[in-house]
Order: sequence, then C-alpha cells, then structure tokens
Amino acid sequence: MTLPPDMLQRLRRTYGFDDTVLSGPGCLVAAHHRMRQLGVEDEDAYLEKLLASGEEFEAFVDELLVPESWFFRDRAPFDFLARWVQSEWSGQSGPDRMLRVLSVPCASGPEPYSIAMTLIDSGLPERSFRVYAGDVSERNLVHARRGEYRSMAFRGKDAEGRRHHFEPLPEGGMRVREQVRRCVSFKRCNLLDPGSLAFAPSFDVIFCRNVLIYFCEDARRSVVGHMQKLLADGGLFFVGHADGLSVLTGEFEPTGPASAFCYRRRLSVPASGVAKPCSVPARKTGRVSASGSASRRSSTVVPARSALKSPVPAATSGAVNASSEKDASALVLHEIARLADQGNLAAAREQCLTHLQTHKPSADALFLLGQIEMASSRLAEAETCIRKALYLNPNHLDALVQMALLAERRGSAQEAQRLRARVRKLEAAHV
Repeated sequence: MTLPPDMLQRLRRTYGFDDTVLSGPGCLVAAHHRMRQLGVEDEDAYLEKLLASGEEFEAFVDELLVPESWFFRDRAPFDFLARWVQSEWSGQSGPDRMLRVLSVPCASGPEPYSIAMTLIDSGLPERSFRVYAGDVSERNLVHARRGEYRSMAFRGKDAEGRRHHFEPLPEGGMRVREQVRRCVSFKRCNLLDPGSLAFAPSFDVIFCRNVLIYFCEDARRSVVGHMQKLLADGGLFFVGHADGLSVLTGEFEPTGPASAFCYRRRLSVPASGVAKPCSVPARKTGRVSASGSASRRSSTVVPARSALKSPVPAATSGAVNASSEKDASALVLHEIARLADQGNLAAAREQCLTHLQTHKPSADALFLLGQIEMASSRLAEAETCIRKALYLNPNHLDALVQMALLAERRGSAQEAQRLRARVRKLEAAHV
C-alpha cells in the first residue's frame, strides 16, 4: 500500500512529519492495524475511507504516532529539575508566584505525572505549581486523564522511591494518586499550532523530548520557535537525546548535567545592560576519554566539550605520544562539533569525513558524523554511522541511546527495547 501524494502532503503540513517517517514501514503498519480494527480487507477501500473521513484520518495518525513512554524516563532530567527547584526557584519566587511547567507531547501521561511527583517530593506545595500537558492524540489524553498504568510504564529503577504516589488497582496495575492527578491539566494540542499551545501566558519549564526527531527541518524550527516564545527568561527547556538541535538559536545555552539534555533561555538584558545572574551554573564540559567512549553529551551534535590538557612534548615515551595523538584528535572533533552547533552542518560534515579518511576510525568520530547526518535529516546515513561506532565500541552509551530512538522511529520496537536494556545495564554499572 502506498499513500497518495495528497495524503502525504496533508501529513507533512498538519503534523510536520519528516519524509523518512512517511516513507518508512510505520505508515503501512498503521494502515493495516486500522484495517483490522474496521474489518476492511481491501487496501483501496481503506484508502478511500482514509481520504474521505476526517475521523479516520485522526485514527490513522493515532496509530502512526509512537505513544511509548514510562515514568521518570531517563531519570536525569527529573533529578536536575528537583535540584533547580530547591536551589533556584524556591529561593527567588515569591509566596504567590506559581511555577508553570509544560509537557508536550505527553503521550499517555507518565512524563507530566513524573514532573508533578518530582515537584511534590522537592517540597513545593500543590497550590504553588501547575503542570500543563498536551498531545495531538485524543486517545492518549483519555488514557492520561485516567492515570492507570500497567507494568510497561515502570521500567528499571527509574521510578524507585516514588511508589507512594501510586495506588494498586484490583485488576492489576497502578493508578496515580489523586493528589498528583489534580496537579496536571491535559489538553489536546498540535506542536505546529501555537494557538493550541496557549495553556498559560508563559512557562518556567518546558519538557519537549524525543519528538523533534520525527519532524522535518522546517517543522523543527517552527516548534522550537513556539517553545522559545512560551518560555520565560531564564526558563528551562528539556529535550531528548536524539533531537537534532541545530535549530536552537543563541537564545538558549546548555545548563545542568549533560545527561539531562537541558537548555536555559538566556535572560533578557535590562536597561542597565547587565543581565541578572543565575544561581544554576551553565553545564560543565565533558571529556572524550582515551578509550574512545564519550561521556553524556551537552549540546546539539556532539555536545561534549573535550577538557584537553596542554600538548605533551614530542620527545616522550610511545605511550605518551599515543595519548597526545588522542588529545589532538579530540581537539579536532571538538572544533567540528562547534561548527555543527553553529549550524554549519555542511562544513562540519566535510571536515568529519576528512578526519575519518586521514585518521584511524574511532567510535567518537563516527558518532559525531552520525549526529551531523541526523541534524541534516539524513537518518539512513546517520544510522549507518552510529552502527559503525557501536561496532568499534559496543559500550558507547550515546550511540546505544541514539540507535534505540532510531529503531523506535522506524517501527522496530523489539530492537529498541533490546538497546534500551543495554543502556540501563551500562548506566547501572556506572552508578
């Protein structure tokens, strides 16, 4: 089955889907699922219904979207949010000021509920904050408002210590307690429609994670532009591991630990010309280790900034020479990443290819090239590079995370699950 051009154009225009999403197996899987639900066996008959019915179009999009989410996914963003609340927000906000947090897309609700639980456990009274959550799928929102979840919504150790926020259901599973549910408002919205995002005049924190990867470049820029307008000065913007952020403007600066993937909107300069200082520091730089495995990244493409030592004199032992060569290579990769972060993707790609041709291939260099390809919407090329990086270093944590998201995007749920299991195992080993 092939979707007609006018249907593909409608999906691009309405939802911003990248061509790799529309040309992948996901559309076919979604269509066949809907055909089974409707009892329709003929593909042409289903396509006719899909083109004629707005209700069926929305049901098809519900099937096409990946609603997978779980409580405290990736953990680090929520840990940093808690520290920010305790170290900055609680000390600067007045007694009547309300913390407003936006979570989009919220899928079936684990993320906004995780945010509310984090804020409650950080000591904020319920009346002092509000979490607003939106999703394009009405089916997801019905599930979210109900607040009932099975075991797949609780993975690994991420939700440990939060069980007091749930109550068991007689038929199995868990329900989010009323105290948490009443802190979250759900609303249908489309990230490309700024009017549908007007939950509140502005937000102090925005979570918009693991969705930009599905959008074309123009849609990514549009969404980030909407988020920028909604985010208050000094506010926090959390994104996902694989969200290519070459579209971020100079309005944002990385902050917090690299694994949180958080950016702060820069403070507006007041009339005096001096910006108000922030109590949460900008993100510390990472290091590319001698073994070639990178620490968690902190910006757009390979955000880890190599904390390089001064050059070692050439007249030293062979071991030191080898270390010096690795430092020199890391410096080159740092400069290439800087180019990409500035939006010079073509130049960054060319320099990265040249580096790979003139040096022994490394997992970090291949991963960097994969990130550049991803930011340029060349997902097939990105996946090839990241697979090569994992061949050289099977424990490259960032590459495993990216591969899991790419597998999820092309509909390979089992592969994504296996990769995430490897990520959790590696993270547990380094705790």
